[in-house]
Amino acid sequence: MDELNGPTVQSIKIDGQGDLYHEGVKITHARTIELFLRSLRRLPDGGYVIEVGNESAPVDVEDVPLLITSFGLEHGRPLCITNDGLRDELRPDSLWIGPQGALYGVLADRGLAARFVRSAHVQAAQHVQPDRNAPQRFVICIGEREYPIRLGPAEDGG
Repeated sequence: MDELNGPTVQSIKIDGQGDLYHEGVKITHARTIELFLRSLRRLPDGGYVIEVGNESAPVDVEDVPLLITSFGLEHGRPLCITNDGLRDELRPDSLWIGPQGALYGVLADRGLAARFVRSAHVQAAQHVQPDRNAPQRFVICIGEREYPIRLGPAEDGG
């Protein structure tokens, strides 16, 4: 068994809807979900791991590890709340459109990719307009700057 920082728990998965599973059983305890999501780290190889104390567990992520549940601008900064209850700044240069037209971005401090839930997508759309240089594309306006919204993630995953 591979060990990152100590004993390793097997088989944790985050599915495409953002639900967590342990050995095939959905985790429903809110504080456990919050702890696991807040303890999630991205590895240099692009994989994910949950690290709690001296224990670690690899995580199979079907889409992206986090969901953005709320979005807004505060003092010209794009801020969001994620499904682990934390408030994060969003990297506006990281936005992309994924499958089924879903909006994605990368959290500035944690470097983790996240998908906007419908309500947060609507909140972000208030700051989106067509790109003047490419009418079939869109930009998000943050203060005086416009950031292109890509079709698909960047090579670095965000």
